[in-house]
Amino acid sequence: MLKNYSFNELLEAAKLFQSSYEHDEKNKKALSYLTLVYSLMIMHAKDKTHAANTVFKLLQLIGEGQEFQNIEVLTAKCYFMLYLGKYRAVKLLMDKYKTINRKVTPLLYAAYLKSLIEVGDLVNAKKVAEQLEQLKNINPHVYSAILDFYRVNSSEKEYWLNFKKAITTHPKSVQVLLHGAYYFVKKQDKERVEEILDRIKALNFEKSRHYYSLYLSYLGEFLALKKKPNQAALILTEALELEENRELRIRLASLNANAQNQKINALILESKSITFINDSQKYVESYQWDLALTKAIKANEVYPKYYPAVLNLAKVQSRLGYYDLAIKNLEKYRKENPNNLDLMMELLKIYTDAYKLNAAGDIVAMLSQTDMVNSEYFSRTMADYYEKRGELLKSIYGYSRL
Repeated sequence: MLKNYSFNELLEAAKLFQSSYEHDEKNKKALSYLTLVYSLMIMHAKDKTHAANTVFKLLQLIGEGQEFQNIEVLTAKCYFMLYLGKYRAVKLLMDKYKTINRKVTPLLYAAYLKSLIEVGDLVNAKKVAEQLEQLKNINPHVYSAILDFYRVNSSEKEYWLNFKKAITTHPKSVQVLLHGAYYFVKKQDKERVEEILDRIKALNFEKSRHYYSLYLSYLGEFLALKKKPNQAALILTEALELEENRELRIRLASLNANAQNQKINALILESKSITFINDSQKYVESYQWDLALTKAIKANEVYPKYYPAVLNLAKVQSRLGYYDLAIKNLEKYRKENPNNLDLMMELLKIYTDAYKLNAAGDIVAMLSQTDMVNSEYFSRTMADYYEKRGELLKSIYGYSRL
């Protein structure tokens, strides 16, 4: 059934396995395959959080430890964790599995390859990529992982050779064609880019929101190559609104914001800022606070009007105890954006953490008139606020609402 792992194939397979499982809930094979298919469909979903939660619940239903007994469950868990960005966890899981069982599938090894690429283990990634290349009847999903490796490894010759094999075998695979769009955009070959994009459009993007977003990103870069900055800016903005795209952000961040078109400049500055924000958050996770703060400051300096950069800087500053600086930055942004409730929530938390309870009380009065009172974050912050005020009964009530 699953030959090319196209979105349409995944949809049909999901319907079949769901029907089989609903007919017989003891059918563990149907449940395993359903979970695998759903894990591969996360990236295509409009609400990816909901899709990921569905896979999580299915994995819970299957039970802990079953990934070492059932290769479909293991594969599903790997793709689920890849979506969550748990690349090192996938690598560790696969390393452990290989000591127990040598049975692997191309799809599972493709997930392993993706994890090795993301953790920067390019030596082992090359070994896995070369093993996958030796297979017969390589499906587009596996080719995609191989091409990702050669792109990251800056191996243009190997990338091109594998792309030619992939497109010859799978001429109607949107997943493969998108790799071609990337290659020809990079080579600035406008004719080949246009040809590839036309083929993707003719295939209706396999009705995938994810593929459509990637198509738009390459279409925007194609229009930029054709010196049509206004159209490029509109298309790139639409692509990023549909789906955040780390690779597009990185490509935009590498440009200088000196274009005549202000929309293009804004996209470039926003992308530079996002790159620094992502770096800052990685350093926060590894408790490298000086580097986290440095990257957060750079993100804010690159694009001072960009709210996520302002918010990230304030969060890092408050974690380090620099409450006055965090408050100053947020209050400055608040003057220009008085209706930003998310910002006011963050201010409430920082004022509370800093024991500036009078100022916190003013914000409580304003937020109490909004729908924010129904959020878990508000209840948690209010519980902390009342605890610091010595009003323990109200604090306990706040925690009881969580």
